[in-house]
Amino acid sequence: MVAVVYQPPPPFRHGTSFGEGMGLVFGPVGMVTADLQAKSTGERVRARISLDDPVFRVRDRFLAGLAADLGIAQPSAQEVFESDDIEVLRQELGSSGLVLDFRTLNWGIGATSNLVGANKYGVGYIGGARLIRLEESKILWKGLCMSGTRDDKKATLVTLQENDGALLKEWLAEAAEVCADSLLSQFAGKNRTSQ
Repeated sequence: MVAVVYQPPPPFRHGTSFGEGMGLVFGPVGMVTADLQAKSTGERVRARISLDDPVFRVRDRFLAGLAADLGIAQPSAQEVFESDDIEVLRQELGSSGLVLDFRTLNWGIGATSNLVGANKYGVGYIGGARLIRLEESKILWKGLCMSGTRDDKKATLVTLQENDGALLKEWLAEAAEVCADSLLSQFAGKNRTSQ
């Protein structure tokens, strides 16, 4: 079995309550404008504090869980690819064997409006994983996970970016671990939900 991570991730998003309002007031045009702004602002935040894609933490925790909880041996190799096309994987990895792949589908920070003080922000992460049998180009299993910051734990944007984004990085790591645990439960056929 080979473990694959897809890079680059989608843009890191910085959603705001103003952006959501743009979508409500101006319809599709407002939604597109808000989406472009969320991606642009988010990528600036990501570059400024050097945020890493949480998918690597998802992969590592999932694989450790496979070994510890299910007794499945670690993959023989770990690769990084741009394309998740199964034919591309077959060309690069050979036409037989199993591939376990991981991808970040969406990640970022979002605001909860606060009429009294500064807006409070939390992180959100959505990831996916698949188990593919290359000889048949067949997806044997597919999982999706979503996690994020609880409402009672959110912080201001300034707080999230202090100390080179230490709190933001910590929260992204926690979200990745929750996602990995959710994916592992799905893989094992358990019905444990993510936070």
